[in-house]
Amino acid sequence: MKIGQKFLLENVDIFHRLTNYKIELNKFHIEYFYLQLDEDIKIAYKKENLNYYCIVENKNETNKDSRNIVLKSKYKKAKKSRISQLIVKERYKFVVDEINFDLDVYLRNLSGLIILIAERGSINGDISIENRKIFKDLNLKEITDDECFSTENLVLWGNPNINFNFAQSLLAIKKNPTFKLNFPGYIDAYDGFRLALNQNVFNILRAKESYIEYSELENLKKLEILFLQNMSLLIISKELFEKDTYNDLFQNIREIYIKIKDRYDAEKNIKYFQKRDNTENIVKSLKFVKAKQYSNNFLKSSEFTDFLLDYEIFLTINNNFYKNRTTELKRFVVNYIYNKVSKIKDKLEYINEDSINRGIYECKQGLMEFETVLNIFNSIFDLSIFKKTLKKVKKLNKSLIKLEYKDELHKIINMYDKGDINKSLDVYRKNTAIDIFKHREKFLDNKDSFIKSLNKIENLIKIYY
Repeated sequence: MKIGQKFLLENVDIFHRLTNYKIELNKFHIEYFYLQLDEDIKIAYKKENLNYYCIVENKNETNKDSRNIVLKSKYKKAKKSRISQLIVKERYKFVVDEINFDLDVYLRNLSGLIILIAERGSINGDISIENRKIFKDLNLKEITDDECFSTENLVLWGNPNINFNFAQSLLAIKKNPTFKLNFPGYIDAYDGFRLALNQNVFNILRAKESYIEYSELENLKKLEILFLQNMSLLIISKELFEKDTYNDLFQNIREIYIKIKDRYDAEKNIKYFQKRDNTENIVKSLKFVKAKQYSNNFLKSSEFTDFLLDYEIFLTINNNFYKNRTTELKRFVVNYIYNKVSKIKDKLEYINEDSINRGIYECKQGLMEFETVLNIFNSIFDLSIFKKTLKKVKKLNKSLIKLEYKDELHKIINMYDKGDINKSLDVYRKNTAIDIFKHREKFLDNKDSFIKSLNKIENLIKIYY
């Protein structure tokens, strides 16, 4: 074994071997993250048991690399501002034939990764691994020159040795459709998005059955949201699928979404006016329109059920027949976020107090896509800024949905505001106008904070390029 070599281990069998050979192990708990990761300068923080360090590598200045002990408080403060995933591992130090070894067993997001390292400078010359009985039959794979296993790449891209089984993952989410998916960054983006879409379809099927059985407005709302999320996932993953198949699929999903949204809006509007006095004519008219245009039969039809089952089969087929592109999931998500951030910012920065509502609604699809991608894939970054931004975009979308709803009510009131009922509707018109103003203000207030978060993500994500 050459000094400085790294080997990948399949499992922890080496511990049994070390015990049998009565090798003494010294255990260290290590945490490691980056505060800055540029081409010329790298600043990292490390916790080793109860000791804390700041490590600086500066390529521009000779002898400017440093490793300094810092206070726990400084470490914790830096940890809150980290720009990389947190590496957590147990390191076991031991000596065999005067060679110092480190055995790193990674935890949390890198769980399952085990690396054996022969420390540089232990002794001079080459040591043949075949001559060391303690390492025989351990299925060691040399990764000394594999940059995927460097500390930088591990914090950015995750475990490159992940064992991912699409079929098993699919079975897990089918048993529990609400299960929170934590995607490894190195899996194929095609598989990652198919899993996310599958989970969405499983939840659509459940919401559909609940709505048919109970006819509750809340279940219809779930269906609308789920189809909007499905449509967003398809838009994001467009280039992963074969073009013609994708276009047909997206068109069908879009048409279904519009049908469900129209029906949900109709029922919601009827419910609003049913709770108010002197609106019998409006309710009667809205019910007539609903019966004519927004039939409930579609949701109960075999056509709808068959489409969902065919869609599920399409997403499950594992022969890559409908696959258009191969790329790692995290790289794909990083590229999407990087490109999307600037587009969202451009639209939002033009919106102000003088903007008409229609201009605000033009942000809806982009914001929903962004919420969807952060909601499903933020775990592959393991950074607080993504979670904070997710909360902010959810607030924006809620304000946007409420604004759109009140705006629609206001239009309905104005449409029916004729003759004798004018005075009766006046109070409702004023109330909806006030609500519209409130939701606009809330959207505008949250917008600026959201843009600041987008700027942070935009700067942070540059380290992946």
